[in-house]
Amino acid sequence: MPITVELQEMHQYSIVPLVILGVIILALTIILPILWLKGIKRKPKAPKPAPKPIPLTPEQIKEKYRGKLSDLEARCRNGQTDNRAAYQELSVMMRYCAYELTGKPVHKYTLDELMRGNIPGLVELIDDCYAPEFSQDKKGDIYETIEKARMVMGQWR
Repeated sequence: MPITVELQEMHQYSIVPLVILGVIILALTIILPILWLKGIKRKPKAPKPAPKPIPLTPEQIKEKYRGKLSDLEARCRNGQTDNRAAYQELSVMMRYCAYELTGKPVHKYTLDELMRGNIPGLVELIDDCYAPEFSQDKKGDIYETIEKARMVMGQWR
């Protein structure tokens, strides 16, 4: 019995899809690691500008420090602050008040520099604070000095 086999024609596939697929795979294996290593540089968003603080008027500044003086006085009366600490706080407070009102950096000045600063009453007030602030045996009257601070601050413009 004779058996014959007829061969069918081979299907012919186009090589174009294989080439395209090869190029895509090659591109992904080369380009993606490069992009990953370098990082995709994006333009950073510009930060929102901080709102400018509304400048306080001299009267608002004085009112702020009047409140701080009242708070200090209350803490002294309640025994929450000792005399020495109260004088130190008062000295710093009045220097900052003068700084905010005049713009002169008097909070950094020595007493000699304050004398040349031409701020009425500040030198005498700070001088009144020095002895009780730095000496163990000088007590001073903190309430009288706080009242003097209020009067001196009232003179400033």
